[in-house]
Amino acid sequence: MLIKRIRFLGPILTVSTVFACGEDNTQRIASLPGVPEPVDVASIVAVIGMVDGPEEYVFGDISSIAVDAERNVYVTDLQGPSIRAYDENGDFLRVVGRSGQGPGEYSRPTHMAVSPEGGLYIRDNHRLTVLTKPEDDSLVWADVESSWQHGWPSAWREARSRVDSLGRYFDPRSLVYVDGQDPKYFYVIGDSAYSDTLSVPLYRNLGNKSFAGYLVGSGSGRVTAGLSHAPFEAVPAWDVTPKGTLIGGEGDQYILYETTAEGDTVGVIHGVRRRRAVPADERADSAAAFDERIEALPVAVNELFGASDMVIGGELPDTLPAFIAVDVTRDGDIWVELWPRQAGTQLFDIYTSTGEFRRSVEFPLAFDRSLGKIVPAHFDDSVVVGVIRDPATDVQQVAILRLPE
Repeated sequence: MLIKRIRFLGPILTVSTVFACGEDNTQRIASLPGVPEPVDVASIVAVIGMVDGPEEYVFGDISSIAVDAERNVYVTDLQGPSIRAYDENGDFLRVVGRSGQGPGEYSRPTHMAVSPEGGLYIRDNHRLTVLTKPEDDSLVWADVESSWQHGWPSAWREARSRVDSLGRYFDPRSLVYVDGQDPKYFYVIGDSAYSDTLSVPLYRNLGNKSFAGYLVGSGSGRVTAGLSHAPFEAVPAWDVTPKGTLIGGEGDQYILYETTAEGDTVGVIHGVRRRRAVPADERADSAAAFDERIEALPVAVNELFGASDMVIGGELPDTLPAFIAVDVTRDGDIWVELWPRQAGTQLFDIYTSTGEFRRSVEFPLAFDRSLGKIVPAHFDDSVVVGVIRDPATDVQQVAILRLPE
C-alpha cells in the first residue's frame, strides 16, 4: 500500500467596491485595503495510489472526486468501474455500489456530488442516481433515493457537477461547433428530473476553452490538442455557487461576475492584483515548442477551426492570465487560482461568498491538468482533494491536503 503521509511573497491585492444604482441589482462588495503576505502553505496529508498492489489503492482512469461533510473522500474510476471511499487520512473504507445496470449500479460513473443532506449523486452515461446517506458508519449506500434518465450530450470532462443548497443537481454540458460558431457551456438542473438550465455567459474568449482542429472531409475533422489558445493566453473559468448562481470571468482581467439562470449579474469582484509578465525563460521555451507544433500541422494554421487569433498569428501574450481557474466550496467560498510562482505548485486567492478577501494559499504540488484528463478537485475551508500524476510512473494518484488554521 502506498499512502504517503507528509507532515511567497506577492503583490498587493484589493477588492474594489461595486455600487448598485438605478435598476442595477449588482451586489455591493466591500473594499479591502490589502493582502497580508506571505501566503499560507497547505500541507500534504496523504497521497493515495500505486502501480501494483491491493486493488483498492490502484487507479486506472479517475473521472471525479467528491467529499462529504465528514471528510470522507469518494473517487470514481472508469476502469473497473468502481467508486471507492477513503477517510480524510487516505485509508480505504469500502467500495460504494457495484458495476452493472440495475438500481444503485453503474458502468461509467462520473460527476459525483454530495447534497447538503449527504446524498451521493452519481452520473452514469444517460442516468443520474442519488444514493441515500447511510444512518450508521457502514457506508453501504444501499438505498437509491432517486434515479432518472436524460438525453443530453456528453459533459465536458473537466467541469465539476454541483448540488446547491436546495438539493438541485447541476450537470455540466457543452456544445462545440466546427463551423465558426462560438461554443456553448451550460448546466442542466434537476432534482427528480431535469427541468431547468444555467448558462455560462458568452465570454468573448469562450472559444479558448474549447478545442481546435481541421477538416478532413465533409462534416468530419481531427482535433489538434492544445491549439485552441496560445501558451499563456487567458481562458475563461467559472463554477456554480450553493445559491445556484454562476461565478466566473474571462481570465484576462481579475474580474469575476456572479450571474443567475436568467442572465442577470448580481455580483462583481474586482481583484486588483497586478498582472505579471511572462517569465522570459518560460516564454522562450513555450514559443519554441509552439512553433514546432504549428510547423507539424498537416494544414496551414489559418485552416484550423476553433483556434484563437493568437494561434493563427503565431503570437504569445506578454503577460500571464489574471487567473486560470475558479472553484466554489460547499459553504460558498470562492477559490481563484493564479499563475503559480514556480512549476509544480498552485496558488490561490480565497474570497467569502460576499466577495471579501480571506487569504492566499499555496499548494506544494499541482493537480493534474493534462488535456482531456482534467479532473476537478474538491475545495473547502480545511481539506482539499485532487488528482496528481506520479512523475516517475505517470500513474494517477489522489492527494489530500490540509489548510493551516
